[in-house]
Amino acid sequence: MAKNIHPVIQLQGKLGGLVFVNSKAYAPHVRMPRGSKKKAGINPSLAGNVRKLKIINRAARQVHDLVKVFAADFKEKRLWQKIVGRMFPGKSNKFIDLLSNLEGLELNAAYPLERFGGLPALNIENAKQKLVVHLKSAAPPFLSKPNDCYQYILTCLFFPYNTMESGYITAATGWLNGQVQAGEQVFQFVKPPKARYYLLCLGLECGKNQTATDTLAAKGMLFIKADTLKIKG
Repeated sequence: MAKNIHPVIQLQGKLGGLVFVNSKAYAPHVRMPRGSKKKAGINPSLAGNVRKLKIINRAARQVHDLVKVFAADFKEKRLWQKIVGRMFPGKSNKFIDLLSNLEGLELNAAYPLERFGGLPALNIENAKQKLVVHLKSAAPPFLSKPNDCYQYILTCLFFPYNTMESGYITAATGWLNGQVQAGEQVFQFVKPPKARYYLLCLGLECGKNQTATDTLAAKGMLFIKADTLKIKG
């Protein structure tokens, strides 16, 4: 039968840079001297990513909070993750650059706007008190039955400088015949007093007899353009 063998000599104190402890509570053990361990430093790259993520989360929250209002029933559940995923790889943390990274992002990848055909061209006039957007379509969108009409919806998200007081304005073309191209449509958005940047979200909605079809498949929404409201030149 095995027996416990107790040491004849019991060490207590320092020896060879180690501390021998004869403890009744924790049993005899050896440890390093107190204060001899240095706290691990934070990797500079990791620290930089933490700071960057804080900036991106702030910007992404401003965008996502607005989308939750004007596209609550359409946006996909993982849109937040996709917004952050678009912003994070960019080299610049400037707010306008973070917004520009969202250009081309579908609000619901399962129902992309581009499935209706080519996107209309946009010509944007940045006037002193308003933003004027000219939308020009060369062909009508592809509509599934029983839809016989459609309308383009343009939402302009406005963001002030260094605050969270963002907002949006939505305008629509009105119902258009499904067999006819939209031609040129003009949208005018009055600039909020403190607005510094904007992000345009283009949407298309299908309908029957000028009544919206209440299904996800009848809609599409996409971030199409971001820029500063500061008049250049």
